[in-house]
Amino acid sequence: MKRNTKGQFVKAAAKSTTGIVIEVERTLTNVGKRGLKIITLQALKEHALPREYTIQGKYCYMSKTDNTIYCNALHDSWVSIGDIVSEPYFTEIMAALAKCGTRLQEINAARRKLKKEWHGKKTYVI
Repeated sequence: MKRNTKGQFVKAAAKSTTGIVIEVERTLTNVGKRGLKIITLQALKEHALPREYTIQGKYCYMSKTDNTIYCNALHDSWVSIGDIVSEPYFTEIMAALAKCGTRLQEINAARRKLKKEWHGKKTYVI
């Protein structure tokens, strides 16, 4: 654990394999349960994602304002900086984002493979 500028303990951001990074601070929810406050969010914006990723299936992306991640894999939910969420809900969020990230990796791998196979010039003479 490291301390932020306010001296509060926060979980150190690890290297992401999906491109999604969420930094949280342990706190209590408004009903006195264990919760996590969203401090930092990083993810790709919708315009930077492949079209086949966002037109069907489960996906997530960073909002235009850089303070919210949208995820349709979890009841069309939004997670924003400053939100305090319960531990079980945060676990659901992380699982949904991981599924979306894995799906994006698969799409990108297929695109790289196709690009490698489908290149060059060809001349047709009629």
